[in-house]
Amino acid sequence: MPNAKYVFRDYETDGVPSSGPHKVKKSDARAWGTMIEQNSQLANSPLIYGAVGDGTTNDAANYALAEAANDNIFLPSQSAFNLGSAIPTKPIFGPGSIISNGTTLDGALLLHKADRSSIVANPRTYTNTDWLLDNFPAASNHGNTLIGAGIKDTNDSHTARTTAVGSLILTRFSDADRVTVMGFGSLRFSEFVERFEGIGYVAPWGGSNPTQDANGKFWHHPLFYNGNANPNLVLGTPGAYTLNPAWIGNNAFNLTEEDGQSIVTWMNTNPWATSTADFAYTQAFGRDALNSIIKGIRDAAYGYRSLGLLLQGDENTAIGNNALFEMLFGNRQVALGVRAGLNHKTGDGNVYIGPDAGRSHKNGSASVIIGSNAGFYGGFFDASWSVLIGQDAGIRPDGTIPATLHNRLLIQDRYTRSPLLNGDFSAGRLGINMPIDNLPLGTLHVFAASAGSITPAAGASQGIFENNGNAGISILTPATSVATIAFARPGSNLAGYIQFDHNTNRVTVSGARIRLSTLPTSASGLTTGDLWNDAGTVKIAA
Repeated sequence: MPNAKYVFRDYETDGVPSSGPHKVKKSDARAWGTMIEQNSQLANSPLIYGAVGDGTTNDAANYALAEAANDNIFLPSQSAFNLGSAIPTKPIFGPGSIISNGTTLDGALLLHKADRSSIVANPRTYTNTDWLLDNFPAASNHGNTLIGAGIKDTNDSHTARTTAVGSLILTRFSDADRVTVMGFGSLRFSEFVERFEGIGYVAPWGGSNPTQDANGKFWHHPLFYNGNANPNLVLGTPGAYTLNPAWIGNNAFNLTEEDGQSIVTWMNTNPWATSTADFAYTQAFGRDALNSIIKGIRDAAYGYRSLGLLLQGDENTAIGNNALFEMLFGNRQVALGVRAGLNHKTGDGNVYIGPDAGRSHKNGSASVIIGSNAGFYGGFFDASWSVLIGQDAGIRPDGTIPATLHNRLLIQDRYTRSPLLNGDFSAGRLGINMPIDNLPLGTLHVFAASAGSITPAAGASQGIFENNGNAGISILTPATSVATIAFARPGSNLAGYIQFDHNTNRVTVSGARIRLSTLPTSASGLTTGDLWNDAGTVKIAA
């Protein structure tokens, strides 16, 4: 494409008077005029800064001059600027093209080859510039859209099929695959990432090894680094860390000494990610969702700080503000509801459904807690293999909760009432209307009030009916019916029975033999109708 300098040159050979005056060719003038008509933004064009745009000449230096002088770059029609291995650093528009790393990018293609992008939004000022990027990945096989200040900070960075929107995006990543991130600082210090989706300030340490920070600040990981004015979590060197006593009671999340020691023990096992297989198939949506994770597969966090302190765990799902926020280690946990499982620290396979459901459940596995405030009030508790269902399930009338609730079934609708069902899975027993601190004494224990300290007789604990006063069992039938208590054995489903016939007002006791034991042997002191044993003869007191 001829430019004005070429079309209107003074001599046939530009700058050589001996070549004779140059006569403007109409074809050159028409071509140049057409270019003027089609391109109204030539002031932003690399042609103005000496670039040739013929697709062959290396225009990198002059293209850089154009970028230095303008906020954006216009590519005129019929132009192709060969940049060699250089990458554009300013937004690009216009009908022309660029050639970078041997690949021609033009037209709509610029929108789909964003690893050598037509759009790079660079803010004018930075903070913490030591970890901001200044380049795009050079590897091939990218089909990405990258908009923002941050793409990479290492020479071996790689990305594929990635949509990244935000000011810092994929800073310091060394590998990524099918990754969607949106929001300030997303994946800021990542090393290994695969099949991840995130919206918000999420998972900035996923797949990383913060001990590699040469400044000893763990890349500002929120659990390891406590700020310049506060003590870090650990003392010592990798593999031989000890808990920093000054950290206890002086950390950002009010974690306990027990929590800190569990993290230190984990750190000394060299748990850091070594490949994309260690952090993959993960989704995070919301500020600080999955904000601490190092290793995890198929985790999903939706909501502010959901799974926010998780360091390592697979196949966890947290939906809701602060859902499972304090969980440090765990697998296959499910929390649905605001603050559901918030204070849970370690365990596997728990399910929390409802606002604050399981919020006080600190440690344990395989429990199901469903209902608003179920498993939440004063204090914390450990529980495994338990089921709590209903509002306030597991809560005493004074608003506290037992320290342990292993192998329990509690179905309750308010903390001011005893659970309608109170079961002990380990013993195979079920209580009805029984206080939380009581355990059923038999297979079925119907509880009205405490009768005192009583141990059921051996062989008579399958059905228990307890009260602190009179207690009874009623069989209710219509006036013309028969009520029966039947006794059965293998081979006979009615070996004996006690029966009352409302039609005749008759009680029938049936069996191969009927024995009356412990009858008095004298009528003395008996009242009319009492039975007594007179030397083997049953008599009725008069």
